[in-house]
Amino acid sequence: MNRIGKESEEQISYRELAAKDFMELFKLVKNVASDSPEAMTTDISGEAAFMDIFTKKLSGMYSGNLIDLVAESRGCIIGECEAVIDASNSIIGILVDKRYRRSGIGSELLNSIMPKLQKIGVRNLIAEVADENKGTIRFFLQNGFSVAGIYEKEIYNQKIKVVWLLRKIHVEL
Repeated sequence: MNRIGKESEEQISYRELAAKDFMELFKLVKNVASDSPEAMTTDISGEAAFMDIFTKKLSGMYSGNLIDLVAESRGCIIGECEAVIDASNSIIGILVDKRYRRSGIGSELLNSIMPKLQKIGVRNLIAEVADENKGTIRFFLQNGFSVAGIYEKEIYNQKIKVVWLLRKIHVEL
């Protein structure tokens, strides 16, 4: 699927994550990591640590436990949407390069992954967002999620408040 970016009229394509995407995804994660501490439960400061995570992503995709889509522009990954699948539930994470936020890329990634989740019978889509990350909470609320709870989570020996957001998915039987 292709779409034109709002800001610069550039072509943006959406596709599944591939093995060739390692370095571009590493750059995106490093770019976004400071905004989403709740998503960074593993130290990804170096390429070797990220390679372990990336390998697990590909393995999860091949085994059917993970769907991972990326948004690409001019050969660079500018967004990612990951859905970890556990029976009828899926935990979703969306990353968008800071320069491309509020341009519809996150919503497009979410809309692109939804039919894949429906097809395999996922009924609940869950997002965990740091309470202080108001922009991301607003994004999920605008995209059909509702607040299901708030809890504390320890990350790097720091407790943070996390908002648990839920979106029900209609599955045709």
